[in-house]
Amino acid sequence: KLLNHRRHKMWAYVCLTTTYSLAGREAEARALAAEALNIDPKLSIEYFIKPLPYKDQAYKQSLIDALRKAGLK
Repeated sequence: KLLNHRRHKMWAYVCLTTTYSLAGREAEARALAAEALNIDPKLSIEYFIKPLPYKDQAYKQSLIDALRKAGLK
């Protein structure tokens, strides 16, 4: 049920995209990023990164870099 809700589905796509990108699975990360952008063309990295509670800026930056590598902006 959680994945049927649009906002939660987007979080799932972004989390999987990040995971695949960090794992070096670029093709799968790009495919998921493309699916997410098809659902919401206005999707941005900032939308997902901003509310995260992580204080470690280096960790946040690694997530941003992984999402950029997958094709999100």
